[in-house]
Amino acid sequence: MKNISKITTPILWILFAAAVVLTVVIMFGGDVEGATLQTPIYLDSILFYTYGVLILCTALTLILEIINIIANPGKSKKSIFSFILIAAIIGLSYLGADGSILTIPGYEGTDNSPSMLKLTDTGLYTFYILGIVAVVLIIGLEIRNSLIKNK
Repeated sequence: MKNISKITTPILWILFAAAVVLTVVIMFGGDVEGATLQTPIYLDSILFYTYGVLILCTALTLILEIINIIANPGKSKKSIFSFILIAAIIGLSYLGADGSILTIPGYEGTDNSPSMLKLTDTGLYTFYILGIVAVVLIIGLEIRNSLIKNK
């Protein structure tokens, strides 16, 4: 465990510092002139940073999980079950997502399309479901642990 923290701690501090620098640049970097709404000049920078970190984390998670399944095939049942469960939650979120075009005053971009709106709704619904499940599990496990301690 100590070897892992020697690697991850500096990486986390670097990512944190980059996020802080980008946030300060966005807050104090000025706004796009002539824009209908207030738009920071360097907004794209933090969006691309976020996309990069998300893609990197997703790729590392998938690669390390595949390595774990190959190295420990007996213990892979939990991993496969978790993958199927998350895929089912994302699938249900996609089925419940609505792709209706939104009426947004002043917006003339290309992202107000049914496919993009369905993808966005899928992400939001997945986040809501997983967040609610996490809160319920935290509360339920705390209640269970307090009941076990009192016996």
